Amino acid sequence: MPNIEMHGIKDDMSYGQLFHQIKKALQDAPYAKDIVLTDYQNRVVDFHEKSQPYLRLVALSTSSAELEDIEKRLEPLNIDIEVLLIDHFTPKKPLMPDPDGLRDEANQRKWKVGEQR
Repeated sequence: MPNIEMHGIKDDMSYGQLFHQIKKALQDAPYAKDIVLTDYQNRVVDFHEKSQPYLRLVALSTSSAELEDIEKRLEPLNIDIEVLLIDHFTPKKPLMPDPDGLRDEANQRKWKVGEQR
């Protein structure tokens, strides 16, 4: 699941424009449904206090062709792209069934077969 992080975007309008430009650039990519966008509302400046916004692409190190394609598609946005490769990703597991309604979202735990509730 590639994650595109947006860092140092100045205001909501800039964020909204960039968000839609990213979606448009990647909309027909075969992996588009797996991409997540993360907005870090932070300030990014260089040593002289000049704004230096950038995108950080976080993805598995085994998906190099996909990464190259994402970078190529985002290049027209004219914003720096940092690539951070991760070793592995562990997806969340579906919640265990709760037929009796004994668990709530804030206090989920896995029940073992035959365990007293």
